[in-house]
Amino acid sequence: MIAIAAICLFIILPLTMVGAVFGRNISGTPAPPCRVNPVPRQIPEKKWFMEPSFIVLAGGVLPFGSVFIEMYFIFTSFWAYKIYYVYGFMFLVYLILVTVTICITIVCIYFLLNSEDYRWQWTSFLSAASTGFYILPIRYLLFHIQDKNVRIVSNSILFC
Repeated sequence: MIAIAAICLFIILPLTMVGAVFGRNISGTPAPPCRVNPVPRQIPEKKWFMEPSFIVLAGGVLPFGSVFIEMYFIFTSFWAYKIYYVYGFMFLVYLILVTVTICITIVCIYFLLNSEDYRWQWTSFLSAASTGFYILPIRYLLFHIQDKNVRIVSNSILFC
């Protein structure tokens, strides 16, 4: 552990500082390939389904739908004190979730940029994160549907 800390302090940190100084001083002024206007363009009027708020909310529906059934089995086994054995299938569902989330985020940003809205950064993050906005209420709903004789340990693990 001391060797790793010494490598970080005496090799990685000084090389990072030297690289930052050289990179800033040697590169000069940036030269963009085309003329960039310092005043941002006005974003044209869009239809209601091209607004970033709608894109964010609609972006989480498909990834949530791809994992809902597996999430139901995981929560049911957790609250019923059963052992969940299907870890390989859960990993496959996780890979499907990641793939669908990436594809949906790309499509959402394509729609946003196609409508000439250049403010895409937060929309890209929130369209992927909106799957969690759907999972949280379903988790509480499934919890209240289940048996009320749930121990305090599982409650503290789940809701803390």
